[in-house]
Amino acid sequence: MAAGFPAATFLRANPSREREAGDLWARRETGYHGGFAEEDAINRDTGATKEERMAKLTINGQTHDIKINPDTPLLWAIRENVGLTGTKYGCGIAQCGACTVHLDGQPVRSCSLPVSAAEGKQITTIEGLAQNGVLSKVQQAWVDNDVPQCGYCQSGMIMAVSALLKDKPKPTDADINRAITNICRCGTFQQVREAIHAAAASA
Repeated sequence: MAAGFPAATFLRANPSREREAGDLWARRETGYHGGFAEEDAINRDTGATKEERMAKLTINGQTHDIKINPDTPLLWAIRENVGLTGTKYGCGIAQCGACTVHLDGQPVRSCSLPVSAAEGKQITTIEGLAQNGVLSKVQQAWVDNDVPQCGYCQSGMIMAVSALLKDKPKPTDADINRAITNICRCGTFQQVREAIHAAAASA
């Protein structure tokens, strides 16, 4: 088996993008924006010219009416307006996958998807995978195989893998390489691969 996914080399091959993503994350987490240009990708209201309006989002089977700028990335609506914080901010440029959710069953990176594109669709977040207190087979495989290290990226990784197994219940390593492009800075790619095969075997 290959030791990791093609995405594992992304940050090493793009050191400037790694620094950019790290800086953006730090600014978001600390709330510091001083001295940066208005077009900074970390600012979810950047470039927005539309006023706030009511939007109806269906998340994990529940309907939420929120007042929000329709250009706001879905990630912030999920985290800040609805209060579901399992979906993480990682890079803000749809590269790392920490923000992955399902939109009508398909994995999307919510940091770059406007709220307006998600209205009228079924949104599933990491909080919606377990049913009646029972973990999904992917979540259980993550526990059984001790996948996470820091764990920050893992909710997005689990969402991407869940979509893969729905489409391909018995994925090959090649299928995994093509579908799972999420980045893990802790380098858990081999554990992720093993957990995917374990989840597939448990089906």
